[in-house]
Amino acid sequence: VAAEFDVNNIDVIESGWLDAQVATADVALCCHVLYVIQDIESFIRKLEEHAGRILVVMYQAPPQSQIYPLWEPVHGVPRLPLPSLPEFLEVLDQLGVEPEVEVVPTERNRGYDSLETAREQLARRLYVMPESAEMERLEALLPQVLEEKDGGFSIKGAVPLEPRVISWRPGD
Repeated sequence: VAAEFDVNNIDVIESGWLDAQVATADVALCCHVLYVIQDIESFIRKLEEHAGRILVVMYQAPPQSQIYPLWEPVHGVPRLPLPSLPEFLEVLDQLGVEPEVEVVPTERNRGYDSLETAREQLARRLYVMPESAEMERLEALLPQVLEEKDGGFSIKGAVPLEPRVISWRPGD
């Protein structure tokens, strides 16, 4: 893909970060990967060992948090939330890191163009198979949870996700 766009300053290393053998760089960029990292301290320390500046992009809330209210009615059990910005900042504080945090303005509408698109995308995000009992529950739930807005559909009460850039220089 990089060659298609004449990008030749990127090396793809097929490995998990903690096992990867990488050279040092001016900047390390992590985009939406820290939500599921189990050994966060080792992950962060390795970033700091290999870069002069760390940039992390993540949402202020878990990426799927807009659909959390649908999980229990569809699956019968509550959805365990993933960690996001507040937890990450707490980890950094415990590690003695004082980062800068910037809001990334976005005008992107994260709604759905049609009811059919909403059904398809929500089914995929909720891991619901076609013609299953879960799909029947989701289809029955949609009229209660979707609202028409600005020519599309969105989940009632869903708080828009706002990306943040968290940055610091190791050793500062």
